[in-house]
Amino acid sequence: MRGPLVLRGEVIRDSTDGSLYRVIYICEGGAFCYWIRLAKGNNVPKRQSMEQISEKLLSGEYEAVIDSFTAEGHPDQDISGARLAIRDRNYDLIRDIISREPDIYDIHRRADILRQQEEQTGVRMNNLYKLLGTYWRGGMNRNAMLPDLSKRGRRPEDFVPSVKLGRPGKKGENGKILSAEDRERFARAIQLYYYKDTKPTLHEAYDDMIAHMYVAPRFSGDTDPEQLPPDEKPSFAQFYYWYRKNKDAVAERREREKERYDLKYRGITGSSETFVPGPGMAAQIDATIADFYLVREDHRDELVGRPVMFFVKDVRTRIVMGMHITLENASWNSALMALKNTAEDKQAYCRRYGVEISPDEWPCRHVPLSITADNGEMGDKGVEEVIARLGITIENTPPYRGDLKAIIENTFQSIQGKLRYIVPGHVEKDDGQRGSIDRKKSACMDINAFTAVIIRCILYYNNYHYMESYQKTPELRRSGIRPIPVELWNYGIRHQTGALRVLSQEEIIRALLPRDRASVTEKGILFHDLYYTCSDAEDGLWYDQARIDGRRKLPVIYDPTCVDNIYFIAPDGRLITCCLLAKSAVYSGSTEEDMAQYRNEDREERAAWAQEMEKARTKLILTTEAVVKRCRNEKKEAGTEAAGAVLNRHSIRAQRQAEKEQQSGASDALLMQHKTEQTPPRPAGKYQNAGDAIDDSIDRALRDSGLYD
Repeated sequence: MRGPLVLRGEVIRDSTDGSLYRVIYICEGGAFCYWIRLAKGNNVPKRQSMEQISEKLLSGEYEAVIDSFTAEGHPDQDISGARLAIRDRNYDLIRDIISREPDIYDIHRRADILRQQEEQTGVRMNNLYKLLGTYWRGGMNRNAMLPDLSKRGRRPEDFVPSVKLGRPGKKGENGKILSAEDRERFARAIQLYYYKDTKPTLHEAYDDMIAHMYVAPRFSGDTDPEQLPPDEKPSFAQFYYWYRKNKDAVAERREREKERYDLKYRGITGSSETFVPGPGMAAQIDATIADFYLVREDHRDELVGRPVMFFVKDVRTRIVMGMHITLENASWNSALMALKNTAEDKQAYCRRYGVEISPDEWPCRHVPLSITADNGEMGDKGVEEVIARLGITIENTPPYRGDLKAIIENTFQSIQGKLRYIVPGHVEKDDGQRGSIDRKKSACMDINAFTAVIIRCILYYNNYHYMESYQKTPELRRSGIRPIPVELWNYGIRHQTGALRVLSQEEIIRALLPRDRASVTEKGILFHDLYYTCSDAEDGLWYDQARIDGRRKLPVIYDPTCVDNIYFIAPDGRLITCCLLAKSAVYSGSTEEDMAQYRNEDREERAAWAQEMEKARTKLILTTEAVVKRCRNEKKEAGTEAAGAVLNRHSIRAQRQAEKEQQSGASDALLMQHKTEQTPPRPAGKYQNAGDAIDDSIDRALRDSGLYD
């Protein structure tokens, strides 16, 4: 039985010891061959029986393996001139020798051939042997003679010099002859002290290494560590040289950046829109803090900080489908407001901020099939429950992987970049540094004005932003569609597969608006300090029942962007709309943020006025007490007879009439004084100085209380 075919140049592995051999010559007739062991330094070929090789290949003792040892056939233009020169010189030395087959493989004849070549070239036989071995092991082609310059000049890892290498150290400077143990400490120090989230410098890592690894044996906590002599500690230059020599830039970045590595340094080879067939199939949502400081609408000199911006962007067309700008912190409620905006009529939305548009300027009033978000505000379980009502799929990216939603990440800078030199209050990189300008002082826009500006930026982006890096399909090219978001959107709706859905106002309210609990009171439906009503409540005498039986809770749906209406679901499933009562209508058109601001202002105003109220109450109490004290004294002076007089209906009536006449006379006297501008004499009696006594008593009490001097 004929064994397996053995070819010249084939690599065969001996399974018994793992040795590898290359067949370099097969005699005519195939009776025997010569092969050479591929281990470096083996330059002498051996004669082998082809029959024996075939038998061992059949038995499995030998096996043919993939040849990974042949020198690669790179074009000469890809090889440096220095290596080409060495290759050609070495090849010329053995060119005549290798052509003398099969004599060159015979041990006796080979010696004569090499001796002749030595006489002709002046190159010793041992060196010619090495060149032949390199040629045979490398696959017997010219490039096998290329030198491997990458390892030239490199010392083995276990090399220990007899003297300290490098420049002589200065007196007292660290420096020693490095050993294998030192190099192990260097590697351990890099892992322990350099690859950290705090990103220490290399010199700080070196200091930590010296402090922990180059001190005397363990010391007591009450004493200082015993320092080693300078010649027993490596210098920073030695540590730095080892670090540069063994540096792995990718591993270093990955260890020091941790989760942020993929975002900042991972290679970028894909495109987000590659697998999205049409508009509406996939969208991305994200939030960021705007780069501008805003002020209060009614008090332009008072800062309110920087708003949070939410954008929803279609992956296929890059069009901005929805937005929401708020002064609240990023939350899933705010994210739902941005998603709600994607389904809203954009004309009505823009009109609320004083921006008039045509329907084709912002044609998006749809919800997407899936949304990609991060694990922040869209990672809440409440969001998943809300989104599930609309059949939308949420895909949350891992932390620090903004690159997985790069389309929306780039939008913030694209939109805000247009405003940097126009809108005052922009945040710059040098903010807070010594000598920098405090740009917060120039802020002048309120939240509504800023929203109007961002709307205009989005209109510009959607209708005029030319995306140079967008990969147009052949269909887009044939149709003459430019890479502008609104053109891609309109084309996709007409010609591509999409998943756009238009929601009714009731569907938006039921699915996307947040929910809370209101109170049914005798004054109306109370929700966030505002009163609402509806026909169902009035017809059902809800307010009468609340006055009789007390308040009750009512689950409601509300719109944080406008307080004009709240909603609740009736027992029969109807969505009931409640409107503001007249006493709360003054807040019509306000947002929940506005109402929170109003409530905060009222609290501050009450707190500021509290001291004035307390001062006035104190004055009222003291003046009243002074009057009461005077009256009690006068009653005491009247004697026991008046105090013990029996009062009845007739005596009270008579005394009332007498008092009225006396008061009438006093009034007439005052009137006459006013006419004549003369002061009439006071009537003699016990009331002659009563007014002065009261005034003096009040003044004295107020002075004692410290209300005035």
